[in-house]
Amino acid sequence: PLPPAPSLLLALFGFVVAATWIDVLADELVQVLEFLGAAVGIPEEVLGLTVLAWGNSIGDFSTNIAMAKRGLA
Repeated sequence: PLPPAPSLLLALFGFVVAATWIDVLADELVQVLEFLGAAVGIPEEVLGLTVLAWGNSIGDFSTNIAMAKRGLA
């Protein structure tokens, strides 16, 4: 195993890399949705209230389904 200091630096580096990937992918997803909305003629306000808001609820939805399958809900 690595000494404590290098492993802490490695963990911090991994966190920064993961956060960067999440940021880049989220930005690309929003740009694609905005492009599709513009191509179809859906205003950005409607996209923000519907399509983009659904994506924000997916995590809660999957967690609720998993809990319900285990009988915890």
